[in-house]
Amino acid sequence: MTKAAPAHPREKPHHPHWPLAVVVFALAFGAGLSARGTPAGWLAVATGRLVSRLGAAPRVDPFSFGSAGAPWTTDSWSADAAFAKADALGGAALARDLAAGAAALGFALLLPIGHGDPLAVAGLLGAAALCAREGMTPAPAAFDFLFFALFLRLLRPRRRFRLIDAAAAAALTALWANVHGASAALALAFVFLKAFKASMRSAAREALGYWAMFAACALAFSWNPLGYGLLAHLFSDAAPGALGAAPALWSPAGGAIALGLAACAYTLQQEFVLTLSCATVLALSLALPGLRPLAALAAVPAAALALGHFRRPREVSAFSFSAAAAVAALIVAALSRLVPPPASGGYGEPTLVGAARFLDAERVGGQMFNAPEFGAQLIGLSGRRVFVDARPGVYPETFLDEARDWPRSFPALDAVYRFDYAVVPNPRAAGPARALDAPAAWRLAYADDDALVYLKAAGADAAAASRAPFRVVDPGRGGLPSLDAALSSAPQETLDELDAWTALAPDCVQAWLWKAYALGRLGRGDESDRALARARALPRLARDPGLSALAEEVLRSRERPAAAREAKTL
Repeated sequence: MTKAAPAHPREKPHHPHWPLAVVVFALAFGAGLSARGTPAGWLAVATGRLVSRLGAAPRVDPFSFGSAGAPWTTDSWSADAAFAKADALGGAALARDLAAGAAALGFALLLPIGHGDPLAVAGLLGAAALCAREGMTPAPAAFDFLFFALFLRLLRPRRRFRLIDAAAAAALTALWANVHGASAALALAFVFLKAFKASMRSAAREALGYWAMFAACALAFSWNPLGYGLLAHLFSDAAPGALGAAPALWSPAGGAIALGLAACAYTLQQEFVLTLSCATVLALSLALPGLRPLAALAAVPAAALALGHFRRPREVSAFSFSAAAAVAALIVAALSRLVPPPASGGYGEPTLVGAARFLDAERVGGQMFNAPEFGAQLIGLSGRRVFVDARPGVYPETFLDEARDWPRSFPALDAVYRFDYAVVPNPRAAGPARALDAPAAWRLAYADDDALVYLKAAGADAAAASRAPFRVVDPGRGGLPSLDAALSSAPQETLDELDAWTALAPDCVQAWLWKAYALGRLGRGDESDRALARARALPRLARDPGLSALAEEVLRSRERPAAAREAKTL
């Protein structure tokens, strides 16, 4: 009897190589930790705290009075609660670890889906992780990488229907619907493709089993606080505002999507379910920007299968494994050193800590106006009810337009909502805060490099407003020329206010630079040098081009051109 030839490596469902999978996990985990935090993290943590306190998902908006109590709930209560618990136990660092770890596990689980050359697949996964790292931040979408990989691992093998597979698919669907319901419909799409493929070639009984699996998953999808109402949240956080334009082919996202779609066209006859599952994510990502990080991962399985037609199967030698591990270690080290911490206001990178502390220390209360981009961070940092934030579907579009145009619309908004205090961006010399500077009813009470806090002089916070140090100095109204005017009319009062400002916001670079400039103009060079040294010791100066330009201007006023050129390169 002739012995059957071994199956071609492309026909094997999985090619496990656990040591290399650990390397892929470490690289993806490092990429996730280097990603910029997003405002979605603040909302996830705040919502998780609320869910833990209530023991249920909220039904009306608990975060904003500007929404007028509109219906609102979370479609990701389980992920929100997990991030809130991580934040409580280890702060933003542990929440980042949780998100990066979940995403990295998804990348590692896809290493076996290849053509027999694990090293080549590991390279593709590593490149995809670097393209997708912006989606690995603390937000429910970070878990999509893991669920996507689990479904591909479960549905890919060509084998007879098994009840245990149907139970696993239903359980994963229910879990995904509670962890990140906005994307959980992808699970139904993947299982539908499996059932459809089975009905084309399998026996009727076999096909019936897979359609029963799909029915079980459809039922499990409803096992969440919203039931089938979850469909109304479909991809709601994947396209903030409007549908996004397709990414440029030369961008990392565009390149990954183009590569993935080309590979899908090549491998469709070889792996119907896997190919169309990947193609579904890739096609949706063209219109939904929030899916593009997941699309980077979805491009890999099809690309790995296509690569198998051009490369022979290869074993991973000790040398090649060591080289791959060394390269991964170098990339992770470079990411940790070369990626500067951004001043974005995303979760883990707060810019409103000083403003929130001031509000608490002065016991500021009443109705708050805030710039829309500050909403999520204020919700997460202070627990105060904001006026507006960026959650999709909570506010009418006309309301959002007025809120975004607050430099012009603020008087009209104030007449309707009767604000007691306001937290707005510090424009420095740009001047949009003049809507609050002009009326005598408002008084600037706090300023740092990112935010200005105004209090209504005759409102509930009148006592705190009376203690505000800013009378002749106005950080948000203009640049150094406005300080020249204050120095010429009231030099001592100007210095007193600058001293009070640096005491109020000791980490504010602008305050120290203005103080250095004022002291230099008054001929107090040694004191000016000390203020300059204090400004240059603050990390914010090196990563903020506007502050670097201000430092250059201050140094030129001291007739130090060489030092000014050095400041320009910061």
